[in-house]
Amino acid sequence: MVLACWAGAWLLPYITAAHADSARLTLGAGTLTFPNADPDLFPTVSATENPIAVSVRVTGRPASQSQLTALSAGDLTAGGSLIPISAVGWTAQGRGFLSGILSKDSPQLMGQWVGSVNEQGSQQFSLANSWSYATGNYSQTVVYTLVVF
Repeated sequence: MVLACWAGAWLLPYITAAHADSARLTLGAGTLTFPNADPDLFPTVSATENPIAVSVRVTGRPASQSQLTALSAGDLTAGGSLIPISAVGWTAQGRGFLSGILSKDSPQLMGQWVGSVNEQGSQQFSLANSWSYATGNYSQTVVYTLVVF
């Protein structure tokens, strides 16, 4: 960098830098498994993968807001049988992370932050167990979305 001096004043070149908001979400597991258990002894069953590590990184303006949501594509299904997706909930740990229950109707808020973020958290998933669930291997897709606005 070359500086110019006129009459004792230093003039610096005009410098600009453009940086757009960006976000990165990393999950510690791609699949959750709830083991078979006696509902009388285990009214709530924890996922075998617990705790799930969650990393959120956002570069943004000081006032930018970021939100992490999850939306299920439907109920848990096995053939013609189903378990309501609302039977699956999570508890969260870490700054800005929130606990909740999954939904197929509206995105559920899992975390929110302001400004640039570099947070590590965890989620513990559980299934409300019931004798009314038919035998089967149930599955469903849940979409996580991290947005900056």
